[in-house]
Amino acid sequence: MTVTALHQTIDNMPYNIQEMIAEYAEFLAMKYNFVNNFGSQRHFAGCMKGTVNYISDDFNEPLDDFKDYM
Repeated sequence: MTVTALHQTIDNMPYNIQEMIAEYAEFLAMKYNFVNNFGSQRHFAGCMKGTVNYISDDFNEPLDDFKDYM
């Protein structure tokens, strides 16, 4: 089935069935990691570069919870 034929088949279905098909397509895309929740392509190495704007000054300091183990 070609993409055009698929579009025509879906266009001829009732709206509630079209919604179900869209939800299922989104489910399959997430299950097989074709797209993320925002509709963009898969993650790749370095894709989050520049997104962290702030890191605390004591980020690398030991946590108080682990003082008994040090």
